[in-house]
Amino acid sequence: MCFKKRQLQVEGKKNITSFELMPYLLSNCETTDDVKKILADASILNVSFSEKLPAADLH
Repeated sequence: MCFKKRQLQVEGKKNITSFELMPYLLSNCETTDDVKKILADASILNVSFSEKLPAADLH
């Protein structure tokens, strides 16, 4: 994962950057139940992919 900027990570949670969220879920989940389990233990970090771009909005 990309952590160029210091971000508050949540200990005990799976810390995932916003730009990695969809690829992470698609590569690790087969069902919506799998997605729900991962998201229950996830912390979405506000980290930019590039210093020249803003962090991805989640909507």
